[in-house]
Amino acid sequence: MSVEVVAEASSNHGGSMGLALEFIDAFAPYVDTVKFQMTRVAHLRLTDPQYEWFKKAELTLDQFAQLREACHKKGVNFLLTVYNPFDVWEVVELGCNRVKIGSGEAMEPALADTVLQARLSPIVSCGLCRASDTPYAQRLETMPTPRYLGCVTRYPAPSGVAAAAMLSEQPFYGWSDHAVGTGELEAAACMGAQIL
Repeated sequence: MSVEVVAEASSNHGGSMGLALEFIDAFAPYVDTVKFQMTRVAHLRLTDPQYEWFKKAELTLDQFAQLREACHKKGVNFLLTVYNPFDVWEVVELGCNRVKIGSGEAMEPALADTVLQARLSPIVSCGLCRASDTPYAQRLETMPTPRYLGCVTRYPAPSGVAAAAMLSEQPFYGWSDHAVGTGELEAAACMGAQIL
């Protein structure tokens, strides 16, 4: 069994394409996939505490296309986390066939419906809900099979939870880690995680 290792570049580039490309260069020798977050301040309230950061870190569709191309040149997959239905169509325009859904958006039916319409394979973090309760589970007959990831939505997450979560009755395909170090990733892999 092979395990897909995903590096989380997130929005840590702060809007700098140079830094985003450096992340790809640094991660590529060690991972299968580099993931970025497609954040759009147009969908945030001005009072959102992260508004200023996401405004600074927001990338254009052309910039994401450049990052995708850079990943392909380095031999790694490119993946995006989306936060609202409008972003899904940009992911399609980029030619991606998968999309990451964070824990905070896992229960949003409009987002699930759009992912279904776009025929993207969803990778869904379940740190705030049960996989079986998500709108993705309710639409199994009409959409690509979702890949559910166990996770703990605390930063940093406590140690010793990955193995127990992977053994739970929930159908976790992998583990989305927020812990310090690699111990939780190793435990999840031992328990059968296919995405880390």
